[in-house]
Amino acid sequence: MTDPKSPLRSLFSSVKLALFLLIAIALAAIAGTVIPQGSAAPEFAARLTPGMAALLQKLQLFDVFHSLWFLVLILLLTVNLVVCSWSRFPASLARWRQARSPAPAPEGAFDRLSPGNRILVTGEVPAVVAAVETRLRKRFGPVRTAPGRDATVLSAQKGAASHFGVYLVHLGVLVVMAGVVLGFFLGFEGSLQLGEGEAADAVRTKAGGVQRLDFTVRCDRFVLEHYAGGMPKTYRSDLTFLKGEKVLSRTPVLVNHPVTFGGYRFYQASYGTIPGGGATLALRRNGRAMGSVEVGVGAGFDLPGGEGRVEVQRIEENLMHMGPAVKLLIRTPGEERPLWVFQYLETILKEQPNLFQMMPMLNPSGFAPYEFALARLSPRYYTGLQVARDPGAPVVAAGAILVVVGFLFVFFYAHRQVWVRVAAESGAVEIAVTGKTNRDRVGLEREIASLLKGFREGGVG
Repeated sequence: MTDPKSPLRSLFSSVKLALFLLIAIALAAIAGTVIPQGSAAPEFAARLTPGMAALLQKLQLFDVFHSLWFLVLILLLTVNLVVCSWSRFPASLARWRQARSPAPAPEGAFDRLSPGNRILVTGEVPAVVAAVETRLRKRFGPVRTAPGRDATVLSAQKGAASHFGVYLVHLGVLVVMAGVVLGFFLGFEGSLQLGEGEAADAVRTKAGGVQRLDFTVRCDRFVLEHYAGGMPKTYRSDLTFLKGEKVLSRTPVLVNHPVTFGGYRFYQASYGTIPGGGATLALRRNGRAMGSVEVGVGAGFDLPGGEGRVEVQRIEENLMHMGPAVKLLIRTPGEERPLWVFQYLETILKEQPNLFQMMPMLNPSGFAPYEFALARLSPRYYTGLQVARDPGAPVVAAGAILVVVGFLFVFFYAHRQVWVRVAAESGAVEIAVTGKTNRDRVGLEREIASLLKGFREGGVG
């Protein structure tokens, strides 16, 4: 690759190759956005034909950003940018060195100048030259003065660093890709399920492994709010982060409002119910309401009349597809009687009128003179957290800043050179201004107009 004319170097310094790779990476990013990735992929794949699912799996389209071919595209673009920048940088450096100091006016620069680029002022030529030099130095920096027999030409320039704007963009892209590769090898994504009051110091990764944390995370409370129609409105987890017994942080995690701690990012992803929730039982004796009681599995309460004690053995959300139910065991000195109490008993009896005759233990009035009713269940929730660590994220952010700064240099920062000729003209002094720029000719014309306005209105001479 030392031969500048070698085919391999020509290939990797080609702008066409860079455009091809950028388009390929953009298409890959679109595919990774449209096709569900990671943990969401199996559900999507189940809706496809087996052949299509197998094809997408083989092409690694269910995990685009961690696929081998995506990494190869990133590496090829990296090589392309390095070779391209290396080939063109010496010429840009030479232009910058040449442009750092004001250059003399080109031959014939003032020959065909329009009248709008000339003004007449009163005063002596030396005084006008001094005033013009002062104004140019304030706006451009160092000024080169070339006295002549008939006229004095002053030269100034600014924006020589604009020649490096494209290299800032290249450097930014390289830093972004370095961050992507860093996240590829050192980052991970996983999930964590915690019931209320539970804690964990390890996360199950997407690859099926276990990632140990150097701290403990605990779910103190899970809050679920519903709309009037019953649909979930919002849900959040109140988390505590601990080191041993020491509380380091307490913070809520909501949907679209992740929390960062210890280099890990925690997202509220899902929720569900787990065994161990509570229930509210209503109690009647001889047809008279005796109040209600909150119970959980293993808990119990004494009957108001002292006949015995009621223990809760099971709480089911949907027993035999008949809805929520609670299994009670009534203990008396003479017997132990099990009873199942359903929440939607009236609906069940409409469909099965002879249910109590076939299964007496489903009769909530089976222990006279009491009648039990299940008012509601108070489920115990778990929170589903998505956990991610990407050490390349700050590197990507730094690269993005470099890209933005580079584009600002490329599109809004031009190298401008101006030349001002000061000469005696019919009892007055003529000031003529011309210039040159590597881009944004309109901006240069505005700059020249502003200079002339300043010379005219600023008391030059």
